[in-house]
Amino acid sequence: MILPIHRITGLAALNALLKRTALTYCNDASIAGLHGKLWHAFLLDHVDKGKKDIEKGFELLSKNTYQQKTNGQDFTLCYRAVELWLKNAKLSDMNKLSKVNVEAGHA
Repeated sequence: MILPIHRITGLAALNALLKRTALTYCNDASIAGLHGKLWHAFLLDHVDKGKKDIEKGFELLSKNTYQQKTNGQDFTLCYRAVELWLKNAKLSDMNKLSKVNVEAGHA
């Protein structure tokens, strides 16, 4: 029974890694408040390669992060999506923040 708990905390850690990375490369701290679809839209705006796989993984990450149970296949897809994003994100472009996404998150 330990494995599902590790998956839950692992999913939260994956999302935290994305958030820390974005905050490190983007000068606008208002992205810290983004979550759900707006958060994933912001992340997807900064990647071209592997976007379809990343989007699917992010949907599962959003759906499963706070669930009591998650299956290993979902965790693997989330992990791969985060890995793809980290490898392919246009981190140097994150300073050119899309104000529309951030402002929509605070509306």
